[in-house]
Amino acid sequence: MLRHISYKGWSQLRGEPLDAMWKRVAAEVLLRAHEDLARAGHVKQLPDLTGETWWTVLHDRLTARHEEAETLERALGDFGLSPYPRVILLVEGETELLHTKRLLAEIGFTKPQQVRVQRAKGSKART
Repeated sequence: MLRHISYKGWSQLRGEPLDAMWKRVAAEVLLRAHEDLARAGHVKQLPDLTGETWWTVLHDRLTARHEEAETLERALGDFGLSPYPRVILLVEGETELLHTKRLLAEIGFTKPQQVRVQRAKGSKART
């Protein structure tokens, strides 16, 4: 989440959280310097993490512009703070809407960011 807020936001932190943030800034400065040196051919490139399924600290670069950075929407979703649901379930009519909402509540899906159930107009065709 921190990579998506400005200095104005995280500078209001105090004590250890602020110290940790400054350490992250220092680490990002060093990583960018390393990337500049690598482009000039003075040091080896950092490993390419594109498509990797395992996590390393390089996945948590401070800048939101880094290729491996999560989008703000993904970060908010991981914390359950996204205004967008993870799943949108379309049902045909009022009866299905009623039963589906009850079923989802029964299995613990009660938050709108988990599953949003929407009624769609049914077809009049009979086969």
